[in-house]
Amino acid sequence: SGAADNLPRTPRSQEHAMRRSFFLFAATASVIGLIDTVGMRQVHGQETAGEMLRRAAEFAEQGQSRQAAEAATQAIELQPDLADAYYLRGREHFRLGEVEKSVADFEKLVQLRPRRAASLWELGISYYYAG
Repeated sequence: SGAADNLPRTPRSQEHAMRRSFFLFAATASVIGLIDTVGMRQVHGQETAGEMLRRAAEFAEQGQSRQAAEAATQAIELQPDLADAYYLRGREHFRLGEVEKSVADFEKLVQLRPRRAASLWELGISYYYAG
């Protein structure tokens, strides 16, 4: 029983497609630097928001959704306008079956980056499962 067991009930192919799209995002983010460079601000000797976001992505890649969501939350606390942290946390909340939290994160992402089309379908899926 892992984090995937808490996913809202979806057809198996849709579940696999959602997982593949997340891992594609994580790989793409690290390769092309999609993670905001603004997230690199240092705060009193602590890890930067960008470093926390990379840690969250690593947890997510390992299937550790709870730790990924917590690391993304720490990134958001350091830098509340770090849109990619809301995306990653929203995906992990969805994987944990915490759909209302997922909706809130995707709504914030759309507020920060209104043109991010991929966020809109994920927000829609979260709304569907939130009822």
